[in-house]
Amino acid sequence: QVKLDIHRPMSYCDRLRIRQAGDKSFTLEPHLEGGSTERWEDDEYRRVYSHILSGSWEKYDPFDATHRAEARVKMHDASNGSCSIFRSFQGWLSMSNGGKGLGALQLCPMVREAIAYVILRPFAEDVPVDSFCGAKPME
Repeated sequence: QVKLDIHRPMSYCDRLRIRQAGDKSFTLEPHLEGGSTERWEDDEYRRVYSHILSGSWEKYDPFDATHRAEARVKMHDASNGSCSIFRSFQGWLSMSNGGKGLGALQLCPMVREAIAYVILRPFAEDVPVDSFCGAKPME
């Protein structure tokens, strides 16, 4: 059991963005924000995905904070803007008018399945050994 009060969620504004619909000045391709390889150096953080990595992805619970709360997510004291606060859910606060095709945030509600796919995809037979499955190392 981990000491985590899920009945008192803390909210804070990590970033605020106000844009006009169709603004192309700061666009992001579809992506995942999973931290960096630095996180994977921590034994506790790797335990978050132990069910997936042991072949029992169906048992993975993306909302179980047992190993996340104690994980060391900032191991090298880099000043790259990384956040060391525990965030159970991360979201975007948008103050922009927008809509379909105008930069609206699109989500995949199948969290367990999506994370299992992303983690296991590099091990699929059709993926070349030297492939990073679309990831861009060192960018």
